[in-house]
Amino acid sequence: MRPPEGRLAQVKSYEGDPLGTAIERGEALAVRACITKLPENMRLVLLCRVYQGLSAVETAAVLGWTQPRVQVTYSRALRKFRDVWQDDDWAV
Repeated sequence: MRPPEGRLAQVKSYEGDPLGTAIERGEALAVRACITKLPENMRLVLLCRVYQGLSAVETAAVLGWTQPRVQVTYSRALRKFRDVWQDDDWAV
């Protein structure tokens, strides 16, 4: 699944965001491998927020969750992704 080009063009910098940085660098296979190691709820939120470019409100509507649940899960998913990324030694 590729992120929409228009959404990526709007992003100025992924500084401090390992998931965004990896996508920007074209490390799609490594990103996919790390994402598959996350719990399903975290994978769903990341796919909606990062790959589809949905807002927290839009993601909540798609998943049938509350906006706070999306925000908390997204934050935890990014943290967990960072840990998996570093543990698997993908980081450059």
